Amino acid sequence: MIRISTRIAKESGRTVRPATQSDVAREAGVSQALASCVLAGKPVRVSPETEQRIHKAADRLGYRPNLIARGLRGAPTGLLGAIVRDLSAPVANEICRHLLHKAPAHGFDVLLTDAADDPRTLLRLAALMKSRLCDGVFLVGELPGQDAIWDDYLDIGLPTILLLHSGEGLFPSIATDEEVAVRAMAEHLVGLGHRRIGFVVANWMHGVHARFQAFRRALAGFGVIVEDRHVVMAPPTREGGANALSQLVAAGDLPTAVVATTDLLALGVLAEAHRQAIPVPQSLSVVGFDDIPGAADFPPGLTTMHQPVEAIAEAALSFFDRVEDPGSRLALLEAPLIVRGSTGPPRLADLPNIDMARFIGEAPHE
Repeated sequence: MIRISTRIAKESGRTVRPATQSDVAREAGVSQALASCVLAGKPVRVSPETEQRIHKAADRLGYRPNLIARGLRGAPTGLLGAIVRDLSAPVANEICRHLLHKAPAHGFDVLLTDAADDPRTLLRLAALMKSRLCDGVFLVGELPGQDAIWDDYLDIGLPTILLLHSGEGLFPSIATDEEVAVRAMAEHLVGLGHRRIGFVVANWMHGVHARFQAFRRALAGFGVIVEDRHVVMAPPTREGGANALSQLVAAGDLPTAVVATTDLLALGVLAEAHRQAIPVPQSLSVVGFDDIPGAADFPPGLTTMHQPVEAIAEAALSFFDRVEDPGSRLALLEAPLIVRGSTGPPRLADLPNIDMARFIGEAPHE
């Protein structure tokens, strides 16, 4: 008997039904029950040779799982959704790229959508993914006003993992250990001799505000107090960073270092420093957070904390199988300090009249 694959049948102009698990079982010379278990990825006692024979038979016949039937039975479909706050956001974009590339190795496919910074769009997309039988969803990045819609989101009943924000502990999340990261950055700046340190903070991101508070605590541990007049809230864009530095300059009391809570803000600060002929790092050190593409290339190279986007994506896919585990609420990853040309010692004329030596090299006070 000659078997005709789905692909060949289509090329010959014939209409054939899709290949089924029964077809794969006959092709591989095994029982339908065994073929079903292997194709569904269920644990089963089978030799590697037999498992390979079943998968090759499925490939020859063009077999594809019936996701609708699997979803109606309550079985996993292997589909995961990813709703990103804004695909133009560099870190979120990079994480989604790694999710898409790595998902097949974990037995998943990922449907990627963009909420365009709109919480109501997030709700609509989540409901759509539930109706399309996604096993769960990644929420990538924090949206403005998102706290107001959590109750409605919970009503959708979709297993969720958060990336790049905490979600008030409502869902499992994967993030960087920012307390450790910002302490390393604070130690770097204080070790260089900086005492008058300013901040440019993204104005609506709760997670970034928490990052800023962690910086303040870390600097206080070194005896450095951040003055409110040196803190500027700004939209999380390069333009926001540039305008923030203009405000600090106009105030007539420019800090010796500026910490931007995201790299986009930091690149705006660097661009405005160049426009105003402020030497970096000689008269102003600038640091960011994220290590986005281009951070190393923007003159003189941005000192920043590296968001491990590939590791976040890998952990997210591995973590998904444990989404129901109440003990797995938060995974913390290391964000190493990347020192480049945008930081250096301040000029002596720019330093306040304090005893610098007692701080340099000290460990933070507990």
